[in-house]
Amino acid sequence: MTKSSAVKKELPLLYSCSGCSNVAQTANQTAIELFHEGVVEMSCIAGVAAGLKSLVKKARSRNCVISLDGCELQCTQACLAMRDIVPTRSYVMTRFHLVKKHYGRFNPEVVKGIKAIVKRDCMEGL
Repeated sequence: MTKSSAVKKELPLLYSCSGCSNVAQTANQTAIELFHEGVVEMSCIAGVAAGLKSLVKKARSRNCVISLDGCELQCTQACLAMRDIVPTRSYVMTRFHLVKKHYGRFNPEVVKGIKAIVKRDCMEGL
């Protein structure tokens, strides 16, 4: 094995909203699918907000941190801000012209479109 092949590329670290509205579930499903496709690594936003040392350290150690929020409350970004972590890139689902509906479901086609945007941004180096 060559030295260059032994170096593993660090994936962007993604944090997502996971509330009960359709836009929150859109953010969460987008994150899950990006993670399972190997585009990003996910971590626990609740653990960061709670100040769990290992999770805060992980977030602070990354060059690229992405936040996916459902709505303009931007809870994910606020949780990161509590620990002085500024995302490299932030996405808010309602800015994609989605209307927030409490207790709604996500639309798989919308998730597909948002995933494409995040993937493109990751490929371009955010």
